[in-house]
Amino acid sequence: MKETDMQLCIHFGAHKAASTVVQQSFAKVRDHLALSCGLRFAFAPDFHTGAFYTFFYERKYLDLAPGPLPQEILDELRADLDRLGDGMPDGETLLISAEGLLGHCSLDKYGGIYPHAPRMLQALREVTREHATRVVMIVRRQDTFIESCYLQQLKAGRTVTFHDFLHTHAIDTEKLSWKVIADTAADLFGAADTLVLPFEEIRKGPDYIFDPLATFLTGAPIPELVEASTRVATNTAISGLGVEVALATYPLLRGRLSEEDFRAWRLNLFNRFSSRQYPRAILLSETQRAEILAICASDNAALFRNHMPDLDPAYYAG
Repeated sequence: MKETDMQLCIHFGAHKAASTVVQQSFAKVRDHLALSCGLRFAFAPDFHTGAFYTFFYERKYLDLAPGPLPQEILDELRADLDRLGDGMPDGETLLISAEGLLGHCSLDKYGGIYPHAPRMLQALREVTREHATRVVMIVRRQDTFIESCYLQQLKAGRTVTFHDFLHTHAIDTEKLSWKVIADTAADLFGAADTLVLPFEEIRKGPDYIFDPLATFLTGAPIPELVEASTRVATNTAISGLGVEVALATYPLLRGRLSEEDFRAWRLNLFNRFSSRQYPRAILLSETQRAEILAICASDNAALFRNHMPDLDPAYYAG
């Protein structure tokens, strides 16, 4: 690490695990964080087209031979990362929140829950090695995570049934472990510099997520952050009827509408046929849900024991 330098905190995911709430809440109090907490929040437009973000979002590290990143690539990524901290006083913290560092949430194409994450974290550690770096991951129970990722794929315009998402394209039920990712992060960045939180805590109230997150970042809760989170509009899931309408209309409209109009159609569909107006989509059967949780039971227990010892793991046991 440089003698005087900015510090880093990187919230790298997961998808469908309160990332939007976290990002919008931090954005609402961005000026307060900078003035009072020594914390600069990197807003999405600040980095989404830069070399650092696109390298991870496009998983370019998988195109490289195992081992250290080439120096030319390291230099480019570090320069782009340092650009985000231009003008920051030494010792202050740059917070980057971007679930896209894990890629996207098409779990069927990956064959599981981010099986590439260990490689991603190795590359991220290399890029950030010159800075004191902490990392944050918010996890979600595997059955509801799979369902939510599928619905997000529909929202993005994919035409795929849930059966095909789960079975035909083959999500490997042996690759659904959050523990593997959390352990890798702790090994690379240090256990004290790795924070793992369960998405489900936010149901108790925003302070259950934002207080431990703020304490991890600054040493104390940030009341303004909790208050800001109450003013963030949360995403509403599409209903079962909405899923049927999407699967029926996408093939008809794709290619006939402009990309802009097709995107507007999808957003309107998700709003018009949300689970607030119609019964929620039932995707996994109770048997499938129980099977997934049984497979994940041992790793989930270890995840809480090793990374969240003060929290109750019962919900993750099914």
